[in-house]
Amino acid sequence: MAEKPGAKAAKPQPAEFQRLDFCPDCWQAGKRPEPPGQLFSYWKTSIPDAQPKKKLLVDDSVLIDLFNRLAQKPDLQDIQFRFVLALLLMRKRILRYDGCAPLAADQLALLPNAHPQPEMWRMTLRGAAEPLEVINPHLSVEQISTVSQQLSQILAEDI
Repeated sequence: MAEKPGAKAAKPQPAEFQRLDFCPDCWQAGKRPEPPGQLFSYWKTSIPDAQPKKKLLVDDSVLIDLFNRLAQKPDLQDIQFRFVLALLLMRKRILRYDGCAPLAADQLALLPNAHPQPEMWRMTLRGAAEPLEVINPHLSVEQISTVSQQLSQILAEDI
């Protein structure tokens, strides 16, 4: 990590402060706020070294295939997994959210302890015309974290 100390000075302006930043070498060389300016704050920060982004070992077509295969599995864990995968595909702009509707009565049995207003999301894959449906299981933050970790483990493996 590279340490980046710095100083901040306040120079009176009409009813406001003016930010003046000084690098340590400039400060040591005598470059400081001119009177009537005064030092307002000082800080030292650490900036982590740039690290390359971790690349997924799976391409978009594999994610789409997994997403489509999970639609055939009515098990609660697969519904949760497919929902988080849908969020990932939305983030990658592969899947577009088109709206939602109340969940049909025959699908409520798939969600024990369901949210009071379970819903079906309508979505469209990029370049496709046919809409898709994704059950929103209204996962808690902990559930999303758990499913996301499972998804990360699968995507990090060489498929």
